[in-house]
Amino acid sequence: MPTLTVALASYNCDSYVVEALESLAPSCIRTRTKLVVIDDCSSDRSIDLIRAVGDRFRDLDLTLEQNDSNQSLGYVRNRSIELCDTDYIVMVDADDVFHPDFCNIILNALDNNLGVDALVFNYTVFYGSDLPENAWNGDVAPFKSVSPLDILARPAFTWIKAFNTDSLKKSGVRFQPNVSRQDIFPHWDFFTQENLKIIMSPQSLVAYRQNDKSATFDNGAKLLDMFFALELIENFVASKLSGESENLYLRWKYSVMFGTCSRIKRAHRNLALEKTKKLVKVAEYKRVRANLKLNYNDIRKRIFYKFIFNDQLFLRITFKVSESAHNILRKVKSWLI
Repeated sequence: MPTLTVALASYNCDSYVVEALESLAPSCIRTRTKLVVIDDCSSDRSIDLIRAVGDRFRDLDLTLEQNDSNQSLGYVRNRSIELCDTDYIVMVDADDVFHPDFCNIILNALDNNLGVDALVFNYTVFYGSDLPENAWNGDVAPFKSVSPLDILARPAFTWIKAFNTDSLKKSGVRFQPNVSRQDIFPHWDFFTQENLKIIMSPQSLVAYRQNDKSATFDNGAKLLDMFFALELIENFVASKLSGESENLYLRWKYSVMFGTCSRIKRAHRNLALEKTKKLVKVAEYKRVRANLKLNYNDIRKRIFYKFIFNDQLFLRITFKVSESAHNILRKVKSWLI
């Protein structure tokens, strides 16, 4: 049976970290999985609560490391890789909740598919403090072999993947410190390697908690980190892409730039537009545009990129009207839900 480390990143999560650890501990104990918690210099009660959970679960192989100063999630992920001495590693967060058989399911799949470089699973989303009763009632299906393209088309989230530790260390893939979208570049850097063996299941093993501290909720200056991730991919990964992988990347790239400029707060929008203009290329966009449909979102994209390539007054007004209408529709939708 392969061996596994679950590396949990903790920072000011005293409202949730106990629930996360309690959902992991029984499965870790049953499978003799190592649980490594790295706390990034929390200023709340997180450390005391983590130690208390360790005291209650005496058979839990728990290692707790605390940073002397706040280093960022990217640093914590890299440190987790350095500390890992098992065959596989899953890197997770302290505000999420995990399937009761989280480690068992992963290890059984790895044991039935020896030598895989990565295992990918699904997740469910919930809001606030209460985990839905049906959180684990989704698809239960065996892990099957998939191509890197199948993974690149999925969210970049690190916490839905188990990595072969040797493959990860040999690849040189590392997470970027001090940025909020630290998992995007490693996602593209790792899964564009040649000859990867990957398995995936649609079964949800993580319940992803969304709250006001979640990166996905932040539409302020941190959203500009999307462009930093794009620049890294352009500089270090794009040259490895060809054919369908390049087409997939271009569709994603132009959707990300559009989505970021649409979501970001007005105070940062001009900077986001300038960064977009530096990254766009006419030949690339023509390839992307050829696959755009006549649906609502794709029409918005067409208007946006006409404005980007031709910054004329009429197009600027058209773009602003389009985005204002979209924001109104989004607010109406939120009121109706």
